[in-house]
Amino acid sequence: MGRLHLDLTKLMPETFGDKDALRKAAMAEELQRGQLEKNRYDLAKAREEQEMSSPSGRSTKAAEIAATLEQDKQRQFGTPIQEGMAQRMTSAGGPSILDATRMQSELDVSAKAGEARRAALMNFAAGEKSLLPTTTVEMGGTKQNVLSTEAGAAGSDMYGQIYKSQVPRLADTYIAEGYDRDTAVRMASADVRKELVKASTGGKIILPVGDGVNSGTISYSNEEAERKWRDPQTPKAIKTQLNSIFGQQEEPQAASWIKTRLGR
Repeated sequence: MGRLHLDLTKLMPETFGDKDALRKAAMAEELQRGQLEKNRYDLAKAREEQEMSSPSGRSTKAAEIAATLEQDKQRQFGTPIQEGMAQRMTSAGGPSILDATRMQSELDVSAKAGEARRAALMNFAAGEKSLLPTTTVEMGGTKQNVLSTEAGAAGSDMYGQIYKSQVPRLADTYIAEGYDRDTAVRMASADVRKELVKASTGGKIILPVGDGVNSGTISYSNEEAERKWRDPQTPKAIKTQLNSIFGQQEEPQAASWIKTRLGR
């Protein structure tokens, strides 16, 4: 009977093999894996840069991002039914509330994607490097880089945060000086509002206007904006944004009573 020869270095290399050689082999394998990962990353980055160098690549990427953001917004806050869809629901044979919500959701996502696609193409044509037009919103020492279409909303948010933080503190100082609380709050509100408006965008107030397809911005000086805010003839879309900056105006009691009773 022949003898059975077992090569333990092959059967149990961790125990009987050359540990130094095993270590070197493991390191080489790890380096190879790392190089493969780097190659894949570099390839993906090169493809992305190539896509972003073309108008179609940029517009497609912008549309994908806008659609994803709109879908995420809908998951968080729901999908409000617009007037056109509401009319379809109430007409004979119209969609159910679930179908109408789904259809409205798809319409909103498509609209946002289309808007972003057009904005990206215009940004590319203007020679800009960014995917979409951006602007810096600054107020009260705080800066935020946002999409140009969101500048108004971002400015309003920053204004609201600073306003809510500062008014109670300033009101306390007026109360300490002997004013009653209502008067102190009104005085503090006026003071903070004045300073915030003065600090916003270098003395100018910039508001987004348009329907999304033909959108843009309009700029007012502080004085012009305040006059527009007080003017009852100012368009509702502008008035709503100015209310978020200057605050909701108090209506005379008679006008308030009429609106409450007659709904207009």
